Amino acid sequence: MACCNNANDANSCKTALHENKEIAVEESVKEYYGKTLQTRDDLKTTACALTAKMSPRVKEAMKLIHEEVILRNYGCGMPFPECEDGCNVLDLGSGTGRDAFVLSKLVGPTGTVVGVDMTPEQLAVANEYIDYHMSKFGYSKTNVEFKKGFLEDLSGAGIQDDFFDIIVSNCVINLCKDKAAALSEAFRVLKTGGEIFFSDIYSNKEIPADAQKDKEAWGECLSGALFWKDLHRICEELGFSPPILVSSKTFQISDERIKSLLGEQIRFFLKIKGMISMNYCLPLFADDVKFVSATYRFFKPGNNDADAASVTYRGTIRDNEDNFVFGKGILFPKGTPVAVDAQLANILKSSRYSAHFEIKELDEDSIETALKINAKNPFCGAESAEGSGCC
Repeated sequence: MACCNNANDANSCKTALHENKEIAVEESVKEYYGKTLQTRDDLKTTACALTAKMSPRVKEAMKLIHEEVILRNYGCGMPFPECEDGCNVLDLGSGTGRDAFVLSKLVGPTGTVVGVDMTPEQLAVANEYIDYHMSKFGYSKTNVEFKKGFLEDLSGAGIQDDFFDIIVSNCVINLCKDKAAALSEAFRVLKTGGEIFFSDIYSNKEIPADAQKDKEAWGECLSGALFWKDLHRICEELGFSPPILVSSKTFQISDERIKSLLGEQIRFFLKIKGMISMNYCLPLFADDVKFVSATYRFFKPGNNDADAASVTYRGTIRDNEDNFVFGKGILFPKGTPVAVDAQLANILKSSRYSAHFEIKELDEDSIETALKINAKNPFCGAESAEGSGCC
């Protein structure tokens, strides 16, 4: 029996099917993270349990986080940008609250942190330990709260426009069916000059349709992974600055069923010695889907009227006194003038980083060599889980 008798009915059917598919993804993720996973040991792959380097200030804060909160964290990075003191921060997909609590310590008593998550079980853990962490931090007043909501509709959680200085997320955007909608909402609630700093899983190509239907592979942050080039496209369409790659790490899939589903095959490494002393990754099957955990930063730009500039880092950012690594290939040594193009100059002028730079007009002769934001392939030069670079 046909479900659609005319064009209007057909459109209604398509809408209903789309809505049912969205609901299926949401319910599947809620079940996986609320009931199936109880600790990081329950994960079938390492995608949601990768380790990352921590700055001294993050290490100090992490030592104060309750063990249960850490054991039930399923992030793939350390989404903690610099200069958080006194900022209003939003954590998208905050889970049991590890990153939100760390940020609560980093922003200090004058800052605020809001975590949004759709999983009741994880929110219950986060809320249980608010008082514990406020006591650990020595705060007389709570500066963190957790809200139930969906990243694609932050207004439903009461999140207002143009409020946050920083938005972070840790291996959660890939779990959203509509990544563009989630990032569009992030753009809405971010202040002009504000920064999105987040870690997530990306693929080197579009994920096969069959794999996208697999609940377990989706829950493991794989079959919903965004093709890395699509992140750049979405950011451009929404009005963000181009994404700046901060760090990236490749990893292998150990679960045989998921590996087969995604077309993963045996790989080998050939070490070429002599004139070229580096490791090359040579996949036996070029069509395999590959994954990388990558951390990006991008901004809601201010008035795009900035010209190329000469910027000198003052050395005033904590844990970055000698130099400030803004991203791969973008380094600001203390006291050394660096030529940057208009796009980078606009970011530095309109963001909270402006106080840490002396910004001057750039002479025309230096414009050609000015630093630019390039769409870097996160697979090239990525650290591997085995410890060697891979492209």
